Amino acid sequence: MENPSKNTVAQLRSRSWEMELLLSGFVLVLLLPVPGYFEQQGSIWLTNLNIGIIQQLFTIIFVIGLFSSRILIANLIIYLFFRGFWVGIVGLTSAFPEGIRWSQLPYQDKYHQYLRRKTWSTDYYVELINRIGSSVFSFSFLLVFLVVAFFSFLIIPMLVAVTFNRYFADYPDAHWVSRVLGLVLPLFLITYICLGFIFLLDFLTFGLIKRLDWKPLQRLYFPLYRFFRWITLARLYTPIYYTFVSNVPKKITALLLIAYLGIFLFFTNYRYSEEIFYPTERTSAQLLNQYYEDQYDETRSTPHPLIPSEYITRAYLRLFLPYLVSDNDSLQHLCPEVDLLQQPGFIKDFNVRIGTVTSTDTTQTTAPQQPEENVQAALHCLASMYQISINDSLCHPSVFYFYRNDRNGQPGLVTYLALTSLPDGPHQLTIRKRDYTSANPEAYQTHFIPFIKE
Repeated sequence: MENPSKNTVAQLRSRSWEMELLLSGFVLVLLLPVPGYFEQQGSIWLTNLNIGIIQQLFTIIFVIGLFSSRILIANLIIYLFFRGFWVGIVGLTSAFPEGIRWSQLPYQDKYHQYLRRKTWSTDYYVELINRIGSSVFSFSFLLVFLVVAFFSFLIIPMLVAVTFNRYFADYPDAHWVSRVLGLVLPLFLITYICLGFIFLLDFLTFGLIKRLDWKPLQRLYFPLYRFFRWITLARLYTPIYYTFVSNVPKKITALLLIAYLGIFLFFTNYRYSEEIFYPTERTSAQLLNQYYEDQYDETRSTPHPLIPSEYITRAYLRLFLPYLVSDNDSLQHLCPEVDLLQQPGFIKDFNVRIGTVTSTDTTQTTAPQQPEENVQAALHCLASMYQISINDSLCHPSVFYFYRNDRNGQPGLVTYLALTSLPDGPHQLTIRKRDYTSANPEAYQTHFIPFIKE
C-alpha cells in the first residue's frame, strides 16, 4: 500500500514551480524597497545606540538584512527570468509537440549530423531550464544562510572585544589584569580566526579535510568541525549545500559560487562614473537636501541638523540639532558634573487614563521631578557640543530648548539664529560638533548648510 504522505510530497515536487513563481513574485515586490530602507535608516539606528554589545548586535542585524535583501532581489530576478523562459519553452512544446522536425530542414548531411548531435531536444531543454530555475530559487536562500553563518561566526570575537572594552579597558597598562589580557586576547582571537579559516577551507573545497584518511587529523578536526557547525548554524544550510554538492559537479558548483559572489560584491559596491569634475567627498560647496525639513521625510529620524528650507523669508532661522544617544559618552566627558535626567533602560511608552482630566499639569507623578538647575545644565551641556557660524561669523544663540518631533519621536534641541543683519542673498550655515571622547581637540563633525535669505 502506498504511503499517502509520500504521494503528497511527490505531487508537491512536480508542481513546485507554481509555488516558487507565486512566492518569488510576491516576495520580490516586498523586498524591492528594503535595501534602500536599510541604507537610509541603518546609520540612524546605529548612532542612537550607546551600549557596546547592543550596538554590535544591531550592526550584525543591519548588515545581514542589507546583504540578504540584495541577494534575494538579485536571485529572484534571475529566477523569474529562467522561469519565464521555461514557461515559454513549455508553451512552444504544447504548440509543436513533435519538437524539431529535422525532415523539414533541407541541410547537407554534415550539418544534419552535427546539429542532431549538438542540439538538445525540447523535452530535455524544458527539464534543464526547470532544474536551473528551481536551483536558483534554492541557491538564493543558501547564500542568505551563508551570510547569517558568517556573521554568527563573528559574534564570539565581537563579544570578547566588547566585554574587554567595557570592563577592563580602564585598567592601567602596568596592572596585571591588563598584561594578562594583553597576551591572552590576541592569542585567543588569532587562534579562533585560524581555526575558523580551516573550517571555511573545508567548506569551500566541499569536504577536502573530511576526505583525508589520516586518523590523528580526524580526531582533532571532528570536534572542531562540530563546534563551528554549531556556531555557524549549519542546520539551516547543510541540507541545501549537500544537495548541490552531491548532485552537481563540484567544479561547476565552485565556479558558479565564486563567479556569483564576485559579480554580486562588485556590482553592489562599485558603480561606473565619469563625473571627473564632481567631488567624491562632502565639501562646503555642496547642497544636500538632508538638511532641509521641507525636503526630508519627517516620519524618519535624522542624524543631521535641520533648517526649515533653502529659502528663508523670516528674520530668525529655526535650527534643529538632533540628540543622538551615541553622543552620551562625549557629553559625560564634557559635563561630568551634570546629573543624568533619567536612567537608561525600558520606559513606559504610553499612558492610559480613565476619567475626566481635572488639571492641565502633565507632570508625571510617578517620576521624580528634576531640579530646574540640573535641567538647564543638561541643556547647556548639549548645546556646548555645537559650534555654529554663518559666513565664518561665530553665532551665540541666546536660547536653546529641548524639543521632540511629534511625527517621528526624535529628541533634540531647537534654537533661533538672528538674520536681521544679513543682506538678502546666499549664505552658508556651518555647524561643527565636537567629539570630546577623542584626545584630538580638532575632532569635529562638520555640516555645511547653504541657504538663501529673501
